[in-house]
Amino acid sequence: MTKSYIKSVLQGVHKLDINSETLTEAVVKNVHDIKKNGQAHGRSDITLINQSTRGLALEMQASWLLGGGLNPNEFNFKDPETFAWDFEAEGTRFEVKNAGMIDKWFNFNLKEYKTSDNKTFPVLDTFLNNISRVDYILVGATIQDGDFYGVTYKWIIDASTFMKHMKVSRTNGGSTHYYHIPDAIACGDCVAIN
Repeated sequence: MTKSYIKSVLQGVHKLDINSETLTEAVVKNVHDIKKNGQAHGRSDITLINQSTRGLALEMQASWLLGGGLNPNEFNFKDPETFAWDFEAEGTRFEVKNAGMIDKWFNFNLKEYKTSDNKTFPVLDTFLNNISRVDYILVGATIQDGDFYGVTYKWIIDASTFMKHMKVSRTNGGSTHYYHIPDAIACGDCVAIN
């Protein structure tokens, strides 16, 4: 599956019903699995539900649009095959990251790190340890609009080249690292979708 094909399918903003039974069931299962495996890391139930809903909205919408299926394995933090990839379509594995409405950089941390305004960037230690299990990283965002999420995808990143464009952030109070989107696009390792 090529980046240009993925881009052609995922362009635009897609609406997903927040109250859909499929999404609700997936969120309940995801939160249960996170807590059962001791991976809540101090997050409240409300935070887990909100993060799971936004993340699963991105995963489910992309999976449906590309004709794939979500990772069917029951989450077990000791088995990377159960969490190292989010969905598969035509033999291609994807990891989906919710990065918010960003324009130029994909910011993240390599350890738990709070910014001065109490926002937490995605922590990617586990992801980087298992990056070889993924073909593409799909970065997107969700915007709630009543009973719907507007789901939009920003970038498709070739997972095998992710580390090449990973940089240490020099901002005070921001993320610890970022993925340099302009450089990655210039050499074809990343494609902008929207």
